[in-house]
Amino acid sequence: AYTDTINEKTFIKVDKECLQWTYRGIKICEEILRFEPDIIGIEECDQLEHIMRYLKPKGYESFYQIKSTSPIGKIAKALSEEYEEEIKM
Repeated sequence: AYTDTINEKTFIKVDKECLQWTYRGIKICEEILRFEPDIIGIEECDQLEHIMRYLKPKGYESFYQIKSTSPIGKIAKALSEEYEEEIKM
Protein backbone atom coordinates (compact mmCIF):
# COMPACT_ATOMS: atom_id res chain seq x y z
CA ALA A 1 0.00 0.00 0.00
CA TYR A 2 2.91 2.36 0.68
CA THR A 3 5.24 1.39 -2.18
CA ASP A 4 5.58 2.35 -5.82
CA THR A 5 4.70 -1.22 -6.83
CA ILE A 6 1.04 -1.55 -7.78
CA ASN A 7 -0.74 -4.58 -6.31
CA GLU A 8 -4.12 -5.43 -4.71
CA LYS A 9 -3.28 -3.35 -1.62
CA THR A 10 -2.15 -0.21 -3.43
CA PHE A 11 -3.98 3.04 -2.74
CA ILE A 12 -4.75 4.39 -6.20
CA LYS A 13 -4.75 8.14 -6.87
CA VAL A 14 -3.85 9.02 -3.27
CA ASP A 15 -1.04 11.47 -2.55
CA LYS A 16 1.84 9.75 -0.74
CA GLU A 17 1.83 12.55 1.84
CA CYS A 18 -1.72 11.57 2.82
CA LEU A 19 -0.56 8.02 3.60
CA GLN A 20 2.07 9.13 6.10
CA TRP A 21 1.03 8.41 9.66
CA THR A 22 1.88 11.94 10.78
CA TYR A 23 -0.94 13.13 8.51
CA ARG A 24 -3.38 10.20 8.64
CA GLY A 25 -3.13 9.75 12.41
CA ILE A 26 -4.08 13.34 13.10
CA LYS A 27 -7.01 13.14 10.66
CA ILE A 28 -8.26 9.91 12.25
CA CYS A 29 -8.12 11.48 15.72
CA GLU A 30 -9.87 14.63 14.48
CA GLU A 31 -12.74 12.56 13.08
CA ILE A 32 -13.04 10.45 16.23
CA LEU A 33 -13.17 13.55 18.41
CA ARG A 34 -15.63 15.27 16.08
CA PHE A 35 -18.16 12.44 16.41
CA GLU A 36 -17.47 11.75 20.14
CA PRO A 37 -18.26 8.00 20.01
CA ASP A 38 -18.66 5.94 23.17
CA ILE A 39 -16.74 2.98 21.70
CA ILE A 40 -13.99 3.00 19.09
CA GLY A 41 -12.73 -0.19 17.45
CA ILE A 42 -9.46 -0.14 15.52
CA GLU A 43 -8.19 -3.27 13.83
CA GLU A 44 -4.50 -3.90 13.13
CA CYS A 45 -3.60 -0.92 15.26
CA ASP A 46 0.14 -0.41 15.52
CA GLN A 47 -0.19 3.28 16.45
CA LEU A 48 -2.29 3.04 19.62
CA GLU A 49 0.13 5.14 21.67
CA HIS A 50 -0.04 7.94 19.09
CA ILE A 51 -3.85 7.84 18.94
CA MET A 52 -4.21 7.81 22.72
CA ARG A 53 -1.98 10.87 23.01
CA TYR A 54 -4.98 12.77 21.60
CA LEU A 55 -7.87 10.71 22.96
CA LYS A 56 -6.79 10.20 26.59
CA PRO A 57 -7.07 13.92 27.48
CA LYS A 58 -10.65 13.77 26.16
CA GLY A 59 -11.60 10.99 28.57
CA TYR A 60 -10.92 7.83 26.56
CA GLU A 61 -9.13 4.75 27.87
CA SER A 62 -7.67 2.08 25.64
CA PHE A 63 -7.37 -1.68 25.75
CA TYR A 64 -5.88 -4.03 23.23
CA GLN A 65 -5.74 -7.72 22.59
CA ILE A 66 -3.10 -9.62 20.66
CA LYS A 67 -4.55 -11.06 17.45
CA SER A 68 -2.42 -13.98 16.31
CA THR A 69 -3.75 -13.93 12.75
CA SER A 70 -2.96 -10.26 12.19
CA PRO A 71 0.31 -9.00 10.73
CA ILE A 72 0.29 -6.15 13.21
CA GLY A 73 -1.06 -8.23 16.07
CA LYS A 74 -3.33 -5.87 17.97
CA ILE A 75 -6.99 -5.06 18.05
CA ALA A 76 -7.61 -1.93 20.04
CA LYS A 77 -10.69 -0.37 21.48
CA ALA A 78 -11.13 2.87 23.28
CA LEU A 79 -14.00 3.68 25.59
CA SER A 80 -15.24 7.01 26.75
CA GLU A 81 -15.21 7.38 30.55
CA GLU A 82 -19.01 7.52 30.64
CA TYR A 83 -19.41 4.26 28.73
CA GLU A 84 -16.70 2.56 30.77
CA GLU A 85 -18.66 3.31 33.94
CA GLU A 86 -21.82 1.77 32.43
CA ILE A 87 -19.92 -1.42 31.58
CA LYS A 88 -18.62 -1.78 35.16
CA MET A 89 -22.16 -1.70 36.61
